[in-house]
Amino acid sequence: MPADHVRSPTHALLAPILLSLALLIGCTQEPVAPTGTLPVVSATSTASTSVTPSSTTDPGDTDCVVGTWLLDVNNFQGRAAVYLKSLGIPLDSLAMSGSQTLELRADGYLWIGTDLITNASVAGHPVRAVTRSVGSGDWGWNADGTLQVDDFEYLVEPRVPPGGTPNIPSVDWSAPVTMVCTDDTLTVRGSNAPLTGRFTRR
Repeated sequence: MPADHVRSPTHALLAPILLSLALLIGCTQEPVAPTGTLPVVSATSTASTSVTPSSTTDPGDTDCVVGTWLLDVNNFQGRAAVYLKSLGIPLDSLAMSGSQTLELRADGYLWIGTDLITNASVAGHPVRAVTRSVGSGDWGWNADGTLQVDDFEYLVEPRVPPGGTPNIPSVDWSAPVTMVCTDDTLTVRGSNAPLTGRFTRR
């Protein structure tokens, strides 16, 4: 079958599903490459301390959120599938694999590393997207208890290769982020996002 014949219906379905997936966690960053290996960048890089939380005066729960957290990929996959179907997207299946690690340090340093693969079937057409990026910034609390990240930058820049498929972006760290923390779980929700990401403490 000619390649052009396959590309047309598949690409017509890619736009709505990728847009909907991008809205799940309130994100605006550029998509990333679907191939290649995620470089190893240590979460112990030297941090700027222009924002330094105080566990006694902050409106957020600093003592709880400080630590290293792993995204519950299966939980997010299930939430995403239900939400996408509720939008009327003809989603046959959705499978996510890989990992996302979020570290918040007491000195005000935030680090996030993402290496996720999403495979979906939409009306019988396969969709595959890969999210690989590493970023860091300085975190602190807003007066309303939301988390604010300043000076966020990518240590491994997201990108799309020539002819590559656009991918699912991650949280827009330039906007306030809602976090709810317990001893072992952390829920993260970007601004105007319909779904949350659930993390477990490592």
